[in-house]
Amino acid sequence: MKTILVITNKDDLTVDFIIKELQKRGSSYYRLNTEDIPNNIQVNFNLQANIYELTDTLKQVTINLLSFDSVYYRRPLLNNLEFIDRISAQEKNYLRGELSFILEGIYKILKNKRWLNNVYHIREAENKIYQVQMAQNIGFKVPQSIVSNQVEKINQFRKDVGEDCIIKPIKSGNMKDKDRPKAVFTTKVNEKSFIATNRIESFPLYMQKNIHKKYDLRVNVIGQEVYAAQIHSQVNKSSEIDWRKGQEVPEHRKHNLPENIKQMCIGLTKKMNLNYSAIDMILDKHGEYVFLEINPNGQWAWIENKLGFPIAAKIVDLLNTEGN
Repeated sequence: MKTILVITNKDDLTVDFIIKELQKRGSSYYRLNTEDIPNNIQVNFNLQANIYELTDTLKQVTINLLSFDSVYYRRPLLNNLEFIDRISAQEKNYLRGELSFILEGIYKILKNKRWLNNVYHIREAENKIYQVQMAQNIGFKVPQSIVSNQVEKINQFRKDVGEDCIIKPIKSGNMKDKDRPKAVFTTKVNEKSFIATNRIESFPLYMQKNIHKKYDLRVNVIGQEVYAAQIHSQVNKSSEIDWRKGQEVPEHRKHNLPENIKQMCIGLTKKMNLNYSAIDMILDKHGEYVFLEINPNGQWAWIENKLGFPIAAKIVDLLNTEGN
């Protein structure tokens, strides 16, 4: 059985499912909560001696990074360094920058290990422009899309799709704020949104034709295994465009994908050098499957919890297999 390193933060509830599965199997693992570096986890990298150690002063253990076989990269966070007194905000930002490169160094040290998804493949796959290109190449149907801050191009696109369109973030909609974190959701736009042309010109919009749904679909791909959930987002007005925006979580049910769609999900995941993905799709009013985006490090615990899919077990299975 492999020795597994889990890279995340203390508040990552999804990883709790993985830890429970590892403990059930009696697996050898270490959970690296990266925000504990450097005060609760001390660093000792002797570059000439090829020693790469982290000492967890809370658990009173020293781990050798080279001893791990597999890596699950989830949600690392940087220490806020509040424990260091009498330094300016500028100095603190500098030190946090140094910390981020210590983490990058850890990823490089581990580069030849087996990763569920390599951090650099995750970063490449997160770009939604790239995702749509790749999905089209695989054979998925995708919404008509445009990224532009040219008013005439935007207006022509709106005309082409019958003035029925949505805007969405190109990457993540999360806005980091320690006091009041916010999220940008997919939003349907109306005529008033285009009156101030200077706002359109000031920054590119990512706009798509609005696809009228029967269901939203969340498809989890783990290696060759595919688990699909249909999300009944159209029951409430507030969740019609973006189900995460609804006041209540919509009903979830298991969904049987057609074999060709299932194979495209597996193919797209593999094409993007991933072993795991969470794909968001739509089953439209005409019964067609429409690709929206692929989340290379997407959340899955709520799906396992609601529908009993063995996602944690399948992830641990992959981490225990041979190869990179």
